[in-house]
Amino acid sequence: MVVRLFKPELRLAKLVNEPGGRTLTAAIAEAERRVESVREDATAEIDTSIGRMAEALRSGAWLEKDTLYPLADWIFGMAGTLKMTELSQAAYSLCALLSRQAPPPTAREVELHVSTLRALRRPELAGDAAARKNVLAGLRKLAAPER
Repeated sequence: MVVRLFKPELRLAKLVNEPGGRTLTAAIAEAERRVESVREDATAEIDTSIGRMAEALRSGAWLEKDTLYPLADWIFGMAGTLKMTELSQAAYSLCALLSRQAPPPTAREVELHVSTLRALRRPELAGDAAARKNVLAGLRKLAAPER
């Protein structure tokens, strides 16, 4: 039996090896420039999303499936893209909490997460780095499936 191995030609590999392309440094700089160009609008949308979460808590709509999770997930991704690491971590913790099956999340647990998101958007409310680190650790613990 004869085994024949073949290696398909990959277009991307061919393009990478051709002269005249952008350097990695230039591509990263361009990506960062594009992110910065949407920072203001994206930050405003994060604030709007946090407000929608707070309203869902007040109205009781947070109990409806898929009310808060898409907002928290969007904040998680966008805050991470914008290098708002602590905000992204708090949003991730809220996603974990909302995904938890047992015990189901309580309004108070969700409220703590939303108030933390709001505080992290306002440095004068967020406290120092050590306090923020402790709060985020507490949120992770709160969102854990088995407490």
